[in-house]
Amino acid sequence: MIRNINPLYILAIMLLILFNLIWKNISIENSIAQEHAERASTTMMAKGIVALKNVMKTPDTRQIDKFLNTAQFSGSGLSHRVENGRYVIESKGIDARQLQTLLNYVLNMSINVAQLKIERIDDMQASLYMEISL
Repeated sequence: MIRNINPLYILAIMLLILFNLIWKNISIENSIAQEHAERASTTMMAKGIVALKNVMKTPDTRQIDKFLNTAQFSGSGLSHRVENGRYVIESKGIDARQLQTLLNYVLNMSINVAQLKIERIDDMQASLYMEISL
């Protein structure tokens, strides 16, 4: 005594399985699209970090030399040299305006200042010692 299964029940179960598979496929596609978007944004951020790292890696000492050799700093007694892998800028008596100009220029560059010492001599004079990592 075998009972016959109604073909509509088989069709209904197959349709339920089909809708379940379609729903899971759509959710997986959405998660893959979201992962691709996150990867693209991470890649762009990594490229930006690498570009900044390359800019910070090598200071242009020629540009600093050219700036320090201008007529503006002729009477300030500035000396600049490369010593132990560092670029050293030193002055025993620099005018306050010259010091401000120098600091604005150097500190607005994308360089790594290893050491900066400024001591006030009087109201208009200061001594300066600055090391820039090469």
